[in-house]
Amino acid sequence: MCVSRNCTPVTCGDSNQQPSQVLGMLAGNCSAENCTNSSTSGYDRDEDLARGEIATLAIMFIVTVVGNSCILFALCARRKHRKLTRMYFFILHLSIADLITGFLNVLPQLAWDITYRYVYTH
Repeated sequence: MCVSRNCTPVTCGDSNQQPSQVLGMLAGNCSAENCTNSSTSGYDRDEDLARGEIATLAIMFIVTVVGNSCILFALCARRKHRKLTRMYFFILHLSIADLITGFLNVLPQLAWDITYRYVYTH
């Protein structure tokens, strides 16, 4: 695999080459007649990897929201009966910060991964 001057990945020659030929191609010793662009468009991505990333982000978001909501509910219920200690106050702020992180980081990344590819067709 060679890299052209404009950083576009290209495939050089055939796949049955010797390791020394492949190293030569990686070093840039690739002629123009045996190099072709390997990608057909700028929208190529590994769909299996994308599905895995979407599933992981969705699980992270659900666990973050449900878990921290339960902690906030438990701390609010405890607050009605007694005053919060410094440790519970600290846990309250950690839970709020984790919810903010989930909504401002994980959720937009999840939305971006789901709606990544929009190819306009006539």
